[in-house]
Amino acid sequence: MTPAASCSTGVACPPQPVIAFNGQGRQGLPGTPGAAGIAGAKGEQGPQGPGATSVSTTVTHESAATIATLNNGLVLEGICGSGVALLLKTPASAKTVTGWGTVTVENKLYSEENSGVASLGAESGTQVDVDLTARGSSTSAFEHVHAHGSPGSPCTFAAMPTIGPWRMQRGRLIFQFVGPWYGFECALVHV
Repeated sequence: MTPAASCSTGVACPPQPVIAFNGQGRQGLPGTPGAAGIAGAKGEQGPQGPGATSVSTTVTHESAATIATLNNGLVLEGICGSGVALLLKTPASAKTVTGWGTVTVENKLYSEENSGVASLGAESGTQVDVDLTARGSSTSAFEHVHAHGSPGSPCTFAAMPTIGPWRMQRGRLIFQFVGPWYGFECALVHV
């Protein structure tokens, strides 16, 4: 390519190619990674989770009292008389309790599974233990309670209600597993 000044006077110069500086060229190779940044500040502690709580109490002879109230509305009632009883029921004693588990009466283990009853539990002349999972209506969540009662004057009771990671949805028992890096559900279907 020759500059226009080299054209002789009176002679037309041949057309010159135009150089475009605003066109996009090929992408270059990636650069080297930069240095790692500094760690961020530690976050605030989160709220207390829905884990287990425990309760220990006494009930005077010939009376009954609520030992614990579960988050799904069921109450664990302790009854103190000539023996001792533990009942898991709705506050109004409606026949809507559904649940399963085990009860120990006079050192013998029994399974319990009922639906549409006023309560789940057991009574004994010596001591009673219940390990039950239940709900009070078809729309409430299942929750678990483990409790012990001993007769006396007064009777003594201890219980540990826990919130279960399960719920019923369209006839399926749904378990939820959630952790710091994962979260998933699985369904159990009775066939």
